[in-house]
Amino acid sequence: MEDLFSPFRQWRQARWIIIVALLYGALLLPFKPLVVVPGFTEVRPANFIPPLAGVLLGPAAAWGSAFGNLIADLFGGTFSAGSLFGFIGNFLFAWAPWKVWEFTREKGEEKKPDLHLLGVFVIASLAGSAVCGLVIGIGLGVLGLQMPTQALFMSMFITLNNFMASLVLGSIGLWLLYGKLKV
Repeated sequence: MEDLFSPFRQWRQARWIIIVALLYGALLLPFKPLVVVPGFTEVRPANFIPPLAGVLLGPAAAWGSAFGNLIADLFGGTFSAGSLFGFIGNFLFAWAPWKVWEFTREKGEEKKPDLHLLGVFVIASLAGSAVCGLVIGIGLGVLGLQMPTQALFMSMFITLNNFMASLVLGSIGLWLLYGKLKV
């Protein structure tokens, strides 16, 4: 829990929050017109950013992802009560991969990408995608914005939508950035 607010106490980490939030929000906005479920979700190729940034930057990326999604909701015309669950879900979309990454990686490991590293990233991305999908789906059901069966569908759709972008673009990003980014 100590890690949760640590990025706000260090200027270097706070800068990463801002960078991730602006990058994620800016990459989400152009795809807002490509609606899949009106008022709830759209095509989101930018969804590779939370898990990739999460494993590279830790808690700062989680906050940046949450604020970036909120920025996209505010400026993309989809801000609603569901945005609260979107904030929490996107926070966890980066937080969970970071926690999986931290749990599975050994301290002092070589800083070069390999197939094992990509496998860990894929598992971490799937975990983050699933947690995000569950939080948003359950949130939409709790708020009464969707019927329980629709909320379940949303959970599954969000998980798949998040994971596909993470799997393809996130893996490429990890291969290109791992060991090169100064945190």
